[in-house]
Amino acid sequence: MRRQENRIHDKRILADYVQLKPGILVVWDRQPYRVVELAERPLDLWGEKHEMRYVTAVEQWERYPRNWDRPEKATWDGRPFVFVLQLDGKPHEKPIHLIGPANTSWDVLPEHYAICSACGELPPCRDELNEREADQQAARFPGPNLWRPDMPDHSAVFHARKECEGEVERYRRQWEARGNQTDPQPSLFADEENAS
Repeated sequence: MRRQENRIHDKRILADYVQLKPGILVVWDRQPYRVVELAERPLDLWGEKHEMRYVTAVEQWERYPRNWDRPEKATWDGRPFVFVLQLDGKPHEKPIHLIGPANTSWDVLPEHYAICSACGELPPCRDELNEREADQQAARFPGPNLWRPDMPDHSAVFHARKECEGEVERYRRQWEARGNQTDPQPSLFADEENAS
C-alpha cells in the first residue's frame, strides 16, 4: 500500500513539472490550447524588451553572485521563445503565435478537462467571476423587506451599479428610520458573513 501511495505522490509531483512540448494542453486567455510548436528566437530578432531583460539579469547576477554560471544569451532561461498554440478541438482555426520568455509558467491541462457550458471558458469563467464579484459588492439589508413586505426577511438586496446608488441610499434612510443602526451586509455568501 505504501508503494502505491508513493507512486501516486510521485505522479502528482511530476504533473507540476511538465516539459512544455508539442501536443501538451495549456491555458491561454481562459481557453484550452494545444502546443503546436516551440521555437527559440534568433539572437538578432530578440527585440529591445528582451535585450533589456537580459542586461538586467546579468547586472543582477554580477551584483549578487550565485552558485550558478553567469547568464549567457544562448542558454539564458529568459531568452525569447515563440509559442504556437492551436485552440483545442478547433483545427480549422488559425493558430496563435505568442512571444515570451523560455521560462514562462503555463497552466497545463489534463486530456480530460471541464469547460463552462454557457460560455465555453475554463472554470472559473468570466461570468462566474463577475457573478461572485457582483454578489460581494451587493448591499443586503437584514430584517424585513421594507419595499416588498411579501418577501422573506433578509431579501432586500441591491447591486452596486452606479445608476442605482440613489435607490440604495433611499432604502438605507428608510431602514435606519425604523431603528436599524448596523451596516447592511456586504456579501450574499453565508460563509463570508460569519467569517469575522
